[in-house]
Amino acid sequence: MTDRLRHEANGGISVLVALLLVVLLGAAAIAVDAGAMYAERAELQNGADAAALAIAQECAKPAGCVDAAGTAALYANENAKDGASNVADLTFPTANAVRVQLSSRDADSGAGSLALSFAPVLGIDDTTVDARAGARWGVPLSGPATLPIAISPCEFTEDGQWHLLRLKEPGSTSACAGPAGQNVPGGFGWIGNGNDSTCTEFVTAGNTIASDPGGNVAGGCEQVLEDLKTNPNKIMLLPVYDQVTGTGSGATYRIRAWAAFEVGGWHLSPSVKYNNTTGTTTGGLTCTPSCTGIIGRFLTYTTPEDGFEAGGSNEYGASFASLTE
Repeated sequence: MTDRLRHEANGGISVLVALLLVVLLGAAAIAVDAGAMYAERAELQNGADAAALAIAQECAKPAGCVDAAGTAALYANENAKDGASNVADLTFPTANAVRVQLSSRDADSGAGSLALSFAPVLGIDDTTVDARAGARWGVPLSGPATLPIAISPCEFTEDGQWHLLRLKEPGSTSACAGPAGQNVPGGFGWIGNGNDSTCTEFVTAGNTIASDPGGNVAGGCEQVLEDLKTNPNKIMLLPVYDQVTGTGSGATYRIRAWAAFEVGGWHLSPSVKYNNTTGTTTGGLTCTPSCTGIIGRFLTYTTPEDGFEAGGSNEYGASFASLTE
């Protein structure tokens, strides 16, 4: 009788252990396989974001959308640890927008699913993970001028060469002739109120914006320039003006469009200077204490910065591309 009870107890324990083992395997399936799915989705999301933005930047170029499908596949695979993912859907909801959807793909088998490690004991062998992203592009009408200066169109020369743009106060004239052949108060000038700690001014083509007169660097811009020194991509969009009215604190600039400018150096005050002397300057140009200006060159360029609205003129080679979802 005792032996029989002992055997029955052992049998009950075996059943309980078996049941607990199933529960433990189920928990392992949830922990390990859920983690794998989370990691897979993160890779796919990175790939979708990169692909959508790259396509938008490609489409913003004069040649337009040359190989959107190839670009999507390239960036999707480059962001996958195993080098494989699937472009499930690629659409253009509007003339200036793209949407990319990626899904799992096994690098070895080519299967369009993610193989699971523990879930098969529960009858689930694999699953499909996906991610999507959208982007848009266009010629900027309005947006943030990270460095709030406006340049004259007569200073614009997209010849690949480095140029020195000198700061001149509103009301002065330069030798170059602007629109309609008139002299444009020239070089470039600070715009906005100069009190923004972030330095940035929001600018819209076709509108006017106040001048920020005086010899001091606008508030917050010293830090922007310091950050620019260590940024390998020293290209920013600058507003181009075609008219100045008034003088001093009452002056305004009428903004015409945006231009892309690669910054090489500057001398804006005795303490705010960079690559402006012999031996450090770019393109052999110098801007020493008797000069207040910025050294750089104009480019055809698409900025990935957010905050721009489309609708402007592309006469100065500037465009933008940004993620939307």
